[in-house]
Amino acid sequence: MNTRWNHVTVTVLGSLLGLAGLTLSTLAAAQPSAEAGAHGRPGRAALAEHWFERMDANQDGQLTRAELEAGTQRLFERLDANKDGELTRAEAETGATALRREELGARFRELDTNQDGRLTAEESKLPPRAFDRIDSNHDHALSLEEFLALSDFGARRREFEFDRADQNHDGKVTRAEAEQAAKERFDRLDANHDGVITRAELAQHLEQAGKAHAHDEGSAH
Repeated sequence: MNTRWNHVTVTVLGSLLGLAGLTLSTLAAAQPSAEAGAHGRPGRAALAEHWFERMDANQDGQLTRAELEAGTQRLFERLDANKDGELTRAEAETGATALRREELGARFRELDTNQDGRLTAEESKLPPRAFDRIDSNHDHALSLEEFLALSDFGARRREFEFDRADQNHDGKVTRAEAEQAAKERFDRLDANHDGVITRAELAQHLEQAGKAHAHDEGSAH
């Protein structure tokens, strides 16, 4: 296992509503489509690899249905703030925001190779326009707070996934609904229907999701 990520307790690339409905959408849209290019992909790939490793309990390089469903349950427990066995939209969004900050914070520490609490443009691995946009004080380095200000492009997708998991449309997702959504999400990612998800299948899903996000963003403007 890649030990550089061991200090991250719960990954924002985990799964709330199905295999990755809440948070892989954030990953797929982690960079604005116009700026992603070659610079945006290494960070996205690293985060995807981290998510894969966290879910791959036996470290055999593939994800089974049982592993992904167990991951869903762990994250459900984390996000169910009042422990009533149901997730409201507010709980889901608050939890996703907190997890995203955790993941970005962990990514900041990973990228900060000299451990000076600042990221240079080279360390950040961000496209130049993205770096300049979040370098709010224009000192050619990113603080943790500036890095945490990276735009969240997954909110709309999370709304969609919440609505899809909320099968009875009562504004809440129960544990049973989350489990069902996990099964359906697994089936969608298991492209060859062999009962496991490989890294290649995950990469294919993210590529497709990224293209869909870019299309949606283009249609909105």
